[in-house]
This record gives sequence, structure tokens and C-alpha cells, in this order.
Amino acid sequence: MIWCLKEADWNRQIAIREAEAKRESAKALADAEIIRAKGVAEANEIIEIEHINKIDKSWKTVQNGISIVFIAFYSVLFTLSVVGSSSISVVDMNTIKYSSMSLGIISLLLSYSVYHRVSKL
Repeated sequence: MIWCLKEADWNRQIAIREAEAKRESAKALADAEIIRAKGVAEANEIIEIEHINKIDKSWKTVQNGISIVFIAFYSVLFTLSVVGSSSISVVDMNTIKYSSMSLGIISLLLSYSVYHRVSKL
């Protein structure tokens, strides 16, 4: 009887740990999806800038270069966040989160500058 209770308690502990691991994994993958979406937004900005003919080419080149750099940063963050979501974490997810938030704020300001420049046309 005691053995059955110990086994039931052990199985309950295992189920709890599995559920916690799944929750953490889902959270990390959701963070990775947000980072991926930021990279897609940068790619969309490149496409938008390329379809405007009234802007000088040197400004387009600079803005596209900045967007490409941000896409590279987001790609690295995405990769690190996916690696960090594994059971053996070699990546500090808080660092990834704060780096992503910082890049997102800078990216938002740059996108606003593009919008401001384009809206003057």
C-alpha cells in the first residue's frame, strides 16, 4: 500500500515537471516567434522602400543596409532563442529578451524616420 502511494506521488511529480518544462518551452518558442516577426517587419520595410521612386537612391541604400543589419541581428537572436529553449540551456533567455526589446525600440524609431521621410513626398 505504501509502495503504491509512493509510486503515485512519484508519477505526480514527474507529470508536474513535464508540464513545467512544456510551459517553459512554449514561452521560449513564443519569444522566438516575436523575434522572427520583427525580422519579417524589417524585410517588409526594405520592400516598401524599394517601391518608392521619388526617394534618392543613396538614402534607399542606407535604409536598406540598416534593415539588413537588423535582420541579421534578429536572425542571431532567433537562433539563440531557439537554442535556449532546449532542455539544456546554454543561453540566458533574459539577455535575449532584453536584447530583442532594445533592438525593437531602435527598429521602431528607424521605421518612424522612414515613415516621416516617405510621408513628406
